[in-house]
Amino acid sequence: MSGVKRTWQQVKVKYKNILQNAARKKTATAATGGGPPVAALTPAEDLALQQNSRRPIIVGIEGGTSSDPVCSHDTQPYVKVVGGVLNLLDPPVFDNDESKIREIYKMYLLQEIECKKADLQYKKLKIRKLELEIKKMEKDAQQDDQ
Repeated sequence: MSGVKRTWQQVKVKYKNILQNAARKKTATAATGGGPPVAALTPAEDLALQQNSRRPIIVGIEGGTSSDPVCSHDTQPYVKVVGGVLNLLDPPVFDNDESKIREIYKMYLLQEIECKKADLQYKKLKIRKLELEIKKMEKDAQQDDQ
């Protein structure tokens, strides 16, 4: 351990990097036909591969996209690449003024309420559309019976 204090975001990036390096080394070993490894795994990489071996593999749809927004702002300010080397930066120190925190949280909750209202309105319109379609189908069925 380096003794450096890290935020949870930095720890997450560090773990991901360890796992990626271990996977690269493992792939390089497979590319040699099972011969001696190109580079030996560090204890951290070995442990990361062991922990990750039981996790499900998620495969995306080729050519597909996600409707979820990408939130790179969580880690981007804390990572800097210099000469192909990934460096973890210390996060900025924020003023923990409780009134500011409450105001930001209040704004967040108001936005959540607006989203819930819009979702509810959408669902009501969808139900109304289905009711109208059912009425139309019933009317068409009555006309077919006559």
